[in-house]
Amino acid sequence: MVDDRSNETLFFTTDVKAYYWTEDLFIKRELCIQQRPIDFETKQPATLPFLQERFFHEANSLRFLAENTAIPVPEVVDVGIDQYGLAFLKTKYAKGTIPAERAGEWCSLPSLHKPPNASQPCSACADVAKANINSFVDGVVLPELRKQKSCETGLNGFVIPPRWVMAVDKRKQWKVKTSRSPDFVFVLHDLVQHNLLLSSDSLEVAMLVDTEESGFFPPEMQQWKFDRIGQGSLYRDKNLVARDLALLS
Repeated sequence: MVDDRSNETLFFTTDVKAYYWTEDLFIKRELCIQQRPIDFETKQPATLPFLQERFFHEANSLRFLAENTAIPVPEVVDVGIDQYGLAFLKTKYAKGTIPAERAGEWCSLPSLHKPPNASQPCSACADVAKANINSFVDGVVLPELRKQKSCETGLNGFVIPPRWVMAVDKRKQWKVKTSRSPDFVFVLHDLVQHNLLLSSDSLEVAMLVDTEESGFFPPEMQQWKFDRIGQGSLYRDKNLVARDLALLS
């Protein structure tokens, strides 16, 4: 089946993926080898552990969260391998939203903040967004995740550890761990501000996105860092990395 892309607009790219939108869809696509930059260490085109598996795993995790929690997530429309052998994931486009990390780049609440120029950066909007995000994560996301229990790690037989673990352990497969009692809870390894969408009118959290690094794990493995700087600190925390590696092994 040929995948028609004529109405897709490029949103942004990473080393291994491209993101597009249409009037109704948000689309994540695997980049072909020729489009990827060369990795500085390996001298090979950039890659990511479990690259294609991530697309299918994210579809599974989004469906799981939608069916079992009160966390708002995008609706999965399609997932698969296209005619070029590249993975893709299509979800419904969240209209009327902005990426959370862009809150404060302009004034989203001009009637409240009354800025002289609404197109200028607005620290008051940034503060409102941060408060709303913290409230949403602490009051909705984390409690809902803790309610989900399992006797097995991963999801549907697939285990993907946090990146700070995979940075030091390059194994090609992680075994499912089992327990006699439901000791594992659903964990989002990439729970951070840039994976949230806000209502463009109110700056309330509208949706949680990008759940490709998730699954059932020991509850102490859940991390919540507001921004990329905080998340980056997890890679440098040798005690954390060693603990999480031990929990997975």
